[in-house]
Amino acid sequence: MRHIASLPPSELQQLAETTSSANVSFKYHGGPIVTNVQIYPIYYGGFAFADVVADVYSQIVTSPYFSILSEYNTPTQTFGFGSVAGSKTVSSDSALPSPTITESDLKKYLMNLAKSNQLPMSTNLYVPFHLSKDYKFLDSTDSSDFCGYHGELDTSSLNVNTNWITFGVLPDITSIPGCGTVPQDAITQTLTHELIEVLTDPLASPNLAWYDLTNKDGGEIADLCYGTGQNYTFANGKTYTIEMSWSNTYGKCLAISPPGSPMVQAFVGTAGGKLNDTKPTAARTVSTTSGAAAASGWGRRRQRWSWSLSALVENVFLLVVTIPVLMSVL
Repeated sequence: MRHIASLPPSELQQLAETTSSANVSFKYHGGPIVTNVQIYPIYYGGFAFADVVADVYSQIVTSPYFSILSEYNTPTQTFGFGSVAGSKTVSSDSALPSPTITESDLKKYLMNLAKSNQLPMSTNLYVPFHLSKDYKFLDSTDSSDFCGYHGELDTSSLNVNTNWITFGVLPDITSIPGCGTVPQDAITQTLTHELIEVLTDPLASPNLAWYDLTNKDGGEIADLCYGTGQNYTFANGKTYTIEMSWSNTYGKCLAISPPGSPMVQAFVGTAGGKLNDTKPTAARTVSTTSGAAAASGWGRRRQRWSWSLSALVENVFLLVVTIPVLMSVL
């Protein structure tokens, strides 16, 4: 979901770090999760940060960053490590228009790749589409006002191993105002934001998995901590900015579960990497906007209606229950 951000970055950071479980209702709603993600990035149009992004993906899938996921296993599914299942670098393709690509165009393109056996199809498949600054991407509402978002592709019409896969749209946000002041930091923070959300909530309503229906600005695990980040040094010694995520166990935003916690020991074992004490040198900047149509940020806009409908139903129910009680008292 897009976010309406009216606070400066420093206040957003403070807000995420001081958010308590008292005002968060991050719950499981019965949908599937992505247990052992298989990342298959597509770098399109000469994306300038392909080497950095590829390194982050290769390191993060077996890093302590995934430790927080052990909080969010479901009665039928358990999180584990992921893998990079390959990648595709494309300078241009006649199947995708230039210079503006729509979500519909991308879905048709991915369907063609699936039909021609060019994707390792499974419910664990996540295809982040990294687009160069020479291209403009329009989402399902014909908006380009986002730093990144994710969605799902219905593949039930194909004779493949799954009825759906997930994809991400991650433009070169160095040319998008409000998405960050340090290009590499902004890109790696955004890709980790979308990745952790894909794992914990891959499908839209009515198939939500882990989601906070009470948060009108976005209820996914990284939405609850949006605008924050942490420097993290992976096992290969390279340091990147990663997104913080909400922890129900600790009641706050974390980059990874605290060292020595049962979650870290149970999930990642001896996996390498360490969390730095310092925050990123330049946190993501979020532009000040007004109104839902002008909102900027991450996630899936289409879930704003899902939240509104759920909230409406919940409020009507409360009124139906409480009004007779109040009347009887009076």
